[in-house]
Amino acid sequence: MGRRWATLLICIFVLEAVTRAGSLSAGDLAAEPAAAAAVLDPDEESLLGLINQYRTENGVGALTIDPSINNAADWMSLDMGVNDYFAHIDSLGRDPFQRMTVFGYDYNTWKGENLAAGTSSAQIAFALWKGSPGHNANMLRPEFKVIGISRAYTAGSSYGWYWTNDFGGYVAESPDADGDGVPDGADNCPTTANALQTNTDVSLAGQGARLGAGNPPPLLTGDVLGDACDPDADNDSSPDAVEAAIGTNPLDNCFNGPGSGGDAWPLDNTADGSVNALDIIEYRGKIPGAVDTTHPKRLDLDDSGFLDVSDLLLYRGKIPSGCA
Repeated sequence: MGRRWATLLICIFVLEAVTRAGSLSAGDLAAEPAAAAAVLDPDEESLLGLINQYRTENGVGALTIDPSINNAADWMSLDMGVNDYFAHIDSLGRDPFQRMTVFGYDYNTWKGENLAAGTSSAQIAFALWKGSPGHNANMLRPEFKVIGISRAYTAGSSYGWYWTNDFGGYVAESPDADGDGVPDGADNCPTTANALQTNTDVSLAGQGARLGAGNPPPLLTGDVLGDACDPDADNDSSPDAVEAAIGTNPLDNCFNGPGSGGDAWPLDNTADGSVNALDIIEYRGKIPGAVDTTHPKRLDLDDSGFLDVSDLLLYRGKIPSGCA
């Protein structure tokens, strides 16, 4: 069968009450790993927003992502593409309710599933479901409280893109192993309470540190993540790993904070908290010249090993810019 890019498919499978919940075990069906925190791509996030806006407009509560259901949806979208089919019964012979049970959502509650294929667009998938009475009912069903959203592309499959929306009526309690109020699925350090860790960005915020565009930039807002596992300890939008690579200080957000002196933001040569004309003047004085050995990538933006006009052109494109 040739590729049918213009073909868009939708399919519905919904059951009002799942009376079989609890009768299936991981030993009966192919077992899957425990749920981890769900990560949606931009189009999946967009679809969640479209559905929740639609529900709000119709007086129905918003849905939240359930990691177990989302994993089931991820698996289903990929399975349809890899095995080149479009149906609610998957390649292992499981219906949506059995599949959600295997992935850990084994509650006796309302469950449902919407499918679509042939488009990568969240807007188009949403419009298709909205125009189908059964699918529309699923999106607006007040009994549903949680959702899983997944799209997957498989080259060589009949429809290319496959969407799965799985719905559930029970909001599972999120485990919190360290008791710090942050569910394990969203906790950067699930076994160490964030309150017991050093929190650099909160400290910087308390000192009046600023971040972003403007003169002066707005005050920095600290997050609840302790430094032990915070990927951006100073909350300056530059991950610690990136700052380590370019030679900047991962514990300094570059404006009115400790460690000032130009080590917080790789392009702020004058250490005034923003990239501006003063930095260009400072930069021009270094051309031609060797790369800064203390901060090897602060000025050599094209990684050529020396400073030249190409670096200056790249640099000028970042002005004006606040600390980021």
